[in-house]
Amino acid sequence: MKLSQTQKRLKYIGQEPRINFETGVIEDIKVSIDQEVDVRFYKIWLDNLMPALCELGDKGIRFCFWLLKAANKQNQVHLTMKVMRIKSKCSLSTVQRSLKVMTKHNIIYRETKFTIINPDVLFQGSHANRMQVKFEYQQLQAKATINKSTEIKELPETEIFTKETLTNKQIT
Repeated sequence: MKLSQTQKRLKYIGQEPRINFETGVIEDIKVSIDQEVDVRFYKIWLDNLMPALCELGDKGIRFCFWLLKAANKQNQVHLTMKVMRIKSKCSLSTVQRSLKVMTKHNIIYRETKFTIINPDVLFQGSHANRMQVKFEYQQLQAKATINKSTEIKELPETEIFTKETLTNKQIT
């Protein structure tokens, strides 16, 4: 198993003046070099991830890392809990408990059949891509917060019943 993977990329440095020996004219020529760069590695912010890992336990940590590896380039996993259970080879209770803990610690945001991993915890890709995913993640969180606050406002006011109010109502 290869521990590190690199890839050759052409990096543009700039332009340099060169003399064309056939014509004797000074021309600007593009200069670039081949570089070996790391590819397919994850950026992990452990201080954001550690509190959840401490709470998850052994099987939960295994599921957590499976979920982090299963994410696509937008940090999303489009699987139901049952499919996650099968692919991760964990029990359904482990999957449910782990997702609940990761949601509580803001590692993931979850909707039905859709999970997005917080780019402040883990990301694979360039800084620009991370900022785009982070923006989308924050929009989803804001939308969920707005939905929760409107649900609370729409609840009808209920009367609090105590022993005194119940006995008074029975008398009248």
